[in-house]
Amino acid sequence: MRNMPVIRASLVGAVIAAASLSGGTAQAAPGAAQVVKVAKGQRLGVIRGDGAAWVRDVAPGARWHQVATGVVQLVLDGNRIGVLHDDGVLEVKEGPIWARFDMETDHVKQFDLSGDRVGVVTGRGVAYVKDGSLHAPWRRVAENIKQIALTGSRIGLLETNGVARVNEGPVDAPWVHLSTLVKQLALSGARIGIVQEDGLGHVKEGSVDALWTNQHTDVVQLDLDGARIAMLRGDGSAYAKEGGLGDPWTLLAAGVIRLDVSGDRVVTVRSNGETYSKTGTLGASWILNSQNDLDADLS
Repeated sequence: MRNMPVIRASLVGAVIAAASLSGGTAQAAPGAAQVVKVAKGQRLGVIRGDGAAWVRDVAPGARWHQVATGVVQLVLDGNRIGVLHDDGVLEVKEGPIWARFDMETDHVKQFDLSGDRVGVVTGRGVAYVKDGSLHAPWRRVAENIKQIALTGSRIGLLETNGVARVNEGPVDAPWVHLSTLVKQLALSGARIGIVQEDGLGHVKEGSVDALWTNQHTDVVQLDLDGARIAMLRGDGSAYAKEGGLGDPWTLLAAGVIRLDVSGDRVVTVRSNGETYSKTGTLGASWILNSQNDLDADLS
C-alpha cells in the first residue's frame, strides 16, 4: 500500500440514454451496462459494465467524459470525483471533469467523500480519514469497520459486528454509540439513518445522541438528503417523504432495486434495468434516463 498504512458503494450495471435530470433531450452515454451516480452539484456519473467510469454535467447537451477504467465504486461530491479501482487503488480529482487524478492510497474496499474530507475502509477493515487538500495526511480512526459515511463534520462508522457509531467535529473527536445490529448507515447534515438486520429503519435529527424515530419495517435501503428521506422496501416499493421525521410517506414506484435522493432529485433503478429520475416535487413525472442498470446513486 502506498501513502499510508492504508460508501448506495456501487454495483455494476447497459445502454444509457441519460437526459438532464431537469428534463431535455436524452443523450446516450458511450458503451453498455452501467451504474448511475448523480452529484449533489451539477454532475452525472456512470460506471459501464466494462468498468469504465464516465462523468458529465447535467446541463442539456453536455458531453460525456471517460474518467477512468476498471472502476468498482464512483463517488461525486461538489467538484470532487473519486474512483475506486478493481485493484483497490483509490484516485480522487478536484476541479474540472478533465482534471488529473491524484492517487490517494491502495488496498481500499469502500470510500466516501464529503466536502474536504475523504474516508476509506481498507481490505483489513481499518478506517482512515483525511481532511483538507487531497495531499493531506491520512489519520487512522478505527478498526474492524465495514462502512464509512461522511457528512460535514460528522464521520459515521459501521463495524463488522453491526455496531454503528459517529463522531462530530475534528477527526479525532470522541465516538458516540448509535445502535447495534445495523446493516446500513446513512448520514446527511444533522440527520442519521440506520437499517437494522431485522429490516427496521430509524432516523434521528439534531444532536448525535437524539432519540430515534422509527420510519418503517422491511426496509432494505435508506437514503437521506436535506429534508428528504427515501426508503426501498423488501417488496420493491420505493417511498420518500419531505419535511419532518414523522411526515407521511409518498409512494414513488414499484419494482425498484435501488433509489437515491439529492436535493429535489430522485433516481430509481427498476427491476427491468431501467433508470428513472424526477426533479421537483415527489409527485413530479419520471424521466427515463437509461436502461439495463443495476444501481443508481445521488451522492
